[in-house]
Amino acid sequence: ITRGALDSLGAQIAVIDQKGKIIQVNKAWTEFASQNGIHNTSSVGEGVNYLTVLKKSIKDPDVKIIYEGIKDVLSGKKEKFGFEYPCHSVTQERWYLMTVHPFQGDEGGAVISHTNITDRVKAELSLRSSEEYNRTLVDNSPDRLIVLDTKGHIQSINPAGLRSLNLENIDSIKGKPWIDIWDPRYKTKIKTVLKQVQGG
Repeated sequence: ITRGALDSLGAQIAVIDQKGKIIQVNKAWTEFASQNGIHNTSSVGEGVNYLTVLKKSIKDPDVKIIYEGIKDVLSGKKEKFGFEYPCHSVTQERWYLMTVHPFQGDEGGAVISHTNITDRVKAELSLRSSEEYNRTLVDNSPDRLIVLDTKGHIQSINPAGLRSLNLENIDSIKGKPWIDIWDPRYKTKIKTVLKQVQGG
């Protein structure tokens, strides 16, 4: 792999040999190490055994997973390894995806890359937060709220709905037709409403 080709990549790349020694890194790898407080970037640079570096922090559960994942790729036990992890700085929250693939050279080894996935993770966290917020609103609503599938069968019901039906949980009515929980006097109107909703 040429230095120019490696340096043109945005991800932080390191190539290690079969024993874990770093034989090549790109500019982004060195800059990443420097930005994360590794003043002596040669400690994770060419000539250093990356597995030895990881082993020094093996008590950290994430480091242990990474260490074992890299060893599995080097030994051929795994075709590839991937791991998402937080790498926050003093000023910002960041997340990265580490991927390890076998190096198809004569002597084997592996290619390790770190890709910034912060935007994706933040979007997922925002969506999860929004979903949790909406769930909180539904769960605390004093109104009976029931979610039906397209056939009019009950999929979920909030606590207020359960209380109105004198039920502790949804188990006894989940998947059943919504119309079945209504007083017979109103079933004709409910059928009409369901047909309108279903486009009938």
